[in-house]
Amino acid sequence: MATHVAQRRFTLLLMCLFAGVALALAAIGLAGVISYMVTQRTQEIGIRIALGTRVKDVVWLVEAETMKLAGWGLLLGIVGAFALSRSMSTMLFGISAQDP
Repeated sequence: MATHVAQRRFTLLLMCLFAGVALALAAIGLAGVISYMVTQRTQEIGIRIALGTRVKDVVWLVEAETMKLAGWGLLLGIVGAFALSRSMSTMLFGISAQDP
């Protein structure tokens, strides 16, 4: 039985490895974009703090921009995934494109 599923197990292991690498690259990229956004707004953040804005409110400002950016990325990613799954449906046999 082990030799029968060895090829499938290896393929799934590679897919999990590539998915983990893709997730790590996405997290690093998102951290880089957030860092760049904060660097671009450093003077504005300093002025806000000097004028008496609480640090909590400044953090919320940065988090709101980050969530908006992440939301757009999720939306575009989901739309792209559905579009690609429709185009790949010709290669799938016995299952639909949206099956888990």
